[in-house]
Amino acid sequence: MPDSYADGCWPSEKHLGLVHSQQIAVNTILATLGKSEGLLGINGPPGTGKTTLLRDLIAAIVTQRADVLAGLRRASDVFLKDGREVANDGGVEQAGFKLDPALYGFEIVVASSNNGAVENVTLELPQRDKVDETWLPEGEYFAELGELTTGKPAWGMVSGALGSKSRRTAFVNRYFYGHTPRKRKGKPKPGTPEASDSPVAEDNESASFSWLTADEEEAMESGEGNQDDQESTVVSDGTENEDEAGPRGFLGWLGMQAQANSERNPEQRQRRWRNAVAEYNAAKLAARQASEGARRIRAVMQDLGGIDYRTESAQATLGALEQQLAEHRRQLLGQAVQDTQAARHALETRLMALSQHLDARPVLWSNLLSLWQTQRRWNEKHAVLEQQRALAQFEFDRLARVNEQIAAAQGDLERRADAMRKELAQLYRHRESLRHDASDLARTYQAHHLLAWLEDGVIGRGDAIELAEPWRIEGWRQTRAHVFLQALKLHRTFFELEPLRLRTNLFLVNALLTGTRMQGMSRDAVRSAWASLFMVVPVLSSTFASFSRSFATLMNGEIGWLLVDETGQATPQAAVGALWRSRRAVFVGDPLQLKPIMTVSDAVLEHMRTRYHVDSHWLPNRQSAQTLADEATPWGRLAGPAGGKTWVGLPLVVHRRCDRPMYALANRIAYDGTMVYGTIPPAPTKDTLARLDTGWIDAPGPSEDNWVPAEGEALRDLLQMLRADGVKPDEISVITPFRAVVQRLNRMLPRRMVHGTIHTMQGKESAVVILVLGASSDNSGARNWAVSEPNLLNVAATRAKRRLYVIGDRSDWQERALFCDVMDLLPEQFLTADIRTNPSSPLDGRRASTP
Repeated sequence: MPDSYADGCWPSEKHLGLVHSQQIAVNTILATLGKSEGLLGINGPPGTGKTTLLRDLIAAIVTQRADVLAGLRRASDVFLKDGREVANDGGVEQAGFKLDPALYGFEIVVASSNNGAVENVTLELPQRDKVDETWLPEGEYFAELGELTTGKPAWGMVSGALGSKSRRTAFVNRYFYGHTPRKRKGKPKPGTPEASDSPVAEDNESASFSWLTADEEEAMESGEGNQDDQESTVVSDGTENEDEAGPRGFLGWLGMQAQANSERNPEQRQRRWRNAVAEYNAAKLAARQASEGARRIRAVMQDLGGIDYRTESAQATLGALEQQLAEHRRQLLGQAVQDTQAARHALETRLMALSQHLDARPVLWSNLLSLWQTQRRWNEKHAVLEQQRALAQFEFDRLARVNEQIAAAQGDLERRADAMRKELAQLYRHRESLRHDASDLARTYQAHHLLAWLEDGVIGRGDAIELAEPWRIEGWRQTRAHVFLQALKLHRTFFELEPLRLRTNLFLVNALLTGTRMQGMSRDAVRSAWASLFMVVPVLSSTFASFSRSFATLMNGEIGWLLVDETGQATPQAAVGALWRSRRAVFVGDPLQLKPIMTVSDAVLEHMRTRYHVDSHWLPNRQSAQTLADEATPWGRLAGPAGGKTWVGLPLVVHRRCDRPMYALANRIAYDGTMVYGTIPPAPTKDTLARLDTGWIDAPGPSEDNWVPAEGEALRDLLQMLRADGVKPDEISVITPFRAVVQRLNRMLPRRMVHGTIHTMQGKESAVVILVLGASSDNSGARNWAVSEPNLLNVAATRAKRRLYVIGDRSDWQERALFCDVMDLLPEQFLTADIRTNPSSPLDGRRASTP
């Protein structure tokens, strides 16, 4: 409903809003947890927009904190009076200022067991291409510092990655002191995200698009290649001693604001604050006004729904009345008429008989001659005839009364039916008037999908409604995005007007982040220091493994919002510490993708379970953090493959990543057809150059420790074809179920080409994905393990945005589980002959390093 929408939303590209299931999830989260506490699970199958959903949720939370700021009379009211505290740091005093407790509870932490999942969210939020360019540069929020913290072009410093001490130190050095990463010589580990996603590497086209293999790069580094290409640069790992002094950072910015603020008198500072609050409130008012169309349409639709209900009720009543009328007509014209005619005939017969009997009354002489016997007989017969007449008269009168009653009832029914017909006619006119009003409103506010529904009824249940953006009113989302940007601007104005006390709190939290232990600081002062950091950088992140170190000084319930990504990969116990520190938690994941990796044997778990009398349902090798969060979520459905469905909370259903073959494959093996296809084809200039369609490349042969040399040859030929097509290495990912295959790929593939096990690819995507199956037909155990559950194949297929190539023994795999159901989606593809006979790249059959 329009009233359920948050005031602020993310300024998304092309102003695209959330689809039906995403918006339901966000509205439910805010309504359920916004002013309370608890945990909700969101089921996010691959490509269904989990990060998109989280962006809108983050914007809503930041806007809620801006509401608190806007309610303060002056910027200085953020801090409590007499709220200064001093702690001892090894003999050095460290001060802190306590905040108004109303500003607690807006801290946002993104966490996961998977470091890649954490980085996906944290690094994406500030990226410049994650907001619509029409908002820039006016909507920028410390964009230069955002670029320092992420290493990529940024629109704002809205998130930061914590974790290990080196990462925390690097974050502090970059956002606060403005240090830039030092470039260093050397190569990243082949196939790692650092090798493919390095921002410095992106600037080095020859390195990023190099097809040189690991062997060849090593040869060049040892002097066997072109000396001009020996040096490559990548971003440092973020340790403090690898940073170089750079721009002024947030500390320098605060210093500038302190200088500017010292030149303002109190009235000027107060005017500046009032203007910022007024601009924020004006943005909210504009959003409310823009939503007025939705509210008015909603009101009309509610009235229309009421009219439809009353119309249906009136139609049912009229139908019942007409049925009764028909019954009465049948009675009047049917049996009742026959009965009345029979009674009349019987009465007439009795009257005639009585009349004839009266005419035959004996005369005096007959009576005298018969000694009055004739008279006695006549009297007896007369009494009988009179009795028969009376009975016939009674029956006739009774039927007459019945007919009168039927006629009266008939008249009453007809009057009631006429009244109902008039009421229905009035309802029809009212309904048409409401529909006309709703159509006018939909046209006025350009709510095209609602207009289509009103006129044609084309939006109903199913795919159409899932693909629709609920209450899409032209301009409404833009005004809500403006509210979020004005919320950030209001925060910035507070920083400008209170730079000194904010700087003091940031010094304190920076010390806490880098491991300093403060003596004598109250809980409120520590919370205020953290709340100050979250006001500057709204979202921080950490893996579960580093959570207790990153947020060691935050206690029970002192993190406002915990957003956990890829929760299906997390063991339940991994999330306990983060949950303890958080007031609200949103777990986003999918039990049908990769499962948690347990390092404790099943036998040990079973022993502990029986020792402590725990039901087997709670065994951590049977559950993930996501499955338990789903169980705690009352809104959801049963999902999964046929015969193996499980309860999932608030499911997202619209898939927008892969082309149809990969989508259809995952939908068939894992989701029983419940995902909805919503992938938008890329512009021709951004589509892949790969000519070969998605499919299977047959490569039968024996294996060597799960490595099949024939598959390696097929992979080399396929890469040759892709290179000839113009596909760049960083557009390709090569994955496999087996580590033994990865070890061979490390030596065979270009460094800049991401490769690894399927487990390393969850949360990532590529235009082209090559799945090297490995194992051999003689090793049925390994192959059956790979297809024992849909999870692995589901993840593998949905990493591919445009092309998926499966390399393996087709005749064998097509007889095994899962693949036997999807071979129609993976038609056999053949590599061109010239690739096999005329290799022209370093990836040719003469390389000794490839078995």
